[in-house]
Amino acid sequence: KHNYAAGGVVPVSDGAALFDGTDDYISIADDSTLDITNNLTVSCWAKNDNSGIGAGEEEVLASKYKSAGGVDERSWLFTIDEAEKLKLAVSSDGTSSNVQTNTSSSAVSNINTWNHYAFTFVGGTVVFYVNGAVFAQASPSGSETAISSDDADMSIGSISEGGGFYWEGHICNVGVWTAALTQ
Repeated sequence: KHNYAAGGVVPVSDGAALFDGTDDYISIADDSTLDITNNLTVSCWAKNDNSGIGAGEEEVLASKYKSAGGVDERSWLFTIDEAEKLKLAVSSDGTSSNVQTNTSSSAVSNINTWNHYAFTFVGGTVVFYVNGAVFAQASPSGSETAISSDDADMSIGSISEGGGFYWEGHICNVGVWTAALTQ
């Protein structure tokens, strides 16, 4: 919940989930209301306590993405990568062969700072927001115009079912909308 009357986006919750970066995550059972194939917005407040994301690694803010035990159920994956850039991966058919990766061109200053992160996905166009302002419109790596409605659970702080790329720090006030919100 936010207090928009306070001027700008201000968190008003009393707490946040703390993730240790090794095995903590929150799993939300798959539900048809989370099967959003277009016009999607996901946002959260987050504070990354990691002093640096390792080479080839990413830290997951939120996802509806499972790739474990030979099972691919991929919808979307919202991360910060090793270069501290916002990244969104989407799959139109739930497999790794049709994944579009969208990455911001600039790094975010996210270490030990609370930031509000969001993305919108409309017809393949992705816009990233940081602290309520447009941060980047990503150049997609593919031509996916819809998101798969696979049966993966939604997760906060990792890939569904703890598949890796764990967040180290705090996350709170995660929101999912069936519309592309504006600033």
